[in-house]
Amino acid sequence: MKYLVMETHFSYAIVLDDMGRFIKCANLDYQVGQKIDRIVAMDVSERVEPTGILQKLRKFFWIPTLALTFALVFVIAGVIQQYTTFASVYMAINPEVRIDINQSETVIRLEGTNVDGEQLVRDYDFKKKHLDTVINELIDRAIDQGFLSEGGKVRIDLATRDAEWQESTRPIVRDNIERHIKNNIKITIEIDGQ
Repeated sequence: MKYLVMETHFSYAIVLDDMGRFIKCANLDYQVGQKIDRIVAMDVSERVEPTGILQKLRKFFWIPTLALTFALVFVIAGVIQQYTTFASVYMAINPEVRIDINQSETVIRLEGTNVDGEQLVRDYDFKKKHLDTVINELIDRAIDQGFLSEGGKVRIDLATRDAEWQESTRPIVRDNIERHIKNNIKITIEIDGQ
């Protein structure tokens, strides 16, 4: 069999045989491009296995990988929860507004559902504010813009799949609005038709 020397190193050479295989062999002072008839092939199984601390670390490599995977899952779940609509709160004075909140009652989206509602929410910064704060500030803006005055009515409708949250939130929203406007004007507050 004929061999063609492809690479040479201090103690070994890489040769190409007639069948197109690369073989590692002892370097007997070969030159790249030299054609030879016989080689002293090196044993392929002479692989050095890592010992000591490297071997021990390899056994436990899956632990930090698993920890990182769990951390990523929790971070992604938190981000998804932060931006997923849990409930929509519809506020109608004459301007009508839709307030979308996440599970921690932080407002994530706000839109006017009619022309006056669009005017009421224009240039209003709602990001990272609690639902109660946004409702109070929108009522103040409605008063300032002349949409709400003495004897007016504020209607709040809570839309969610969580009936328990809806039941427990009704009195909280009503109390919040009453406390906020108690010394300003007298209005009627209607929450989910009550």
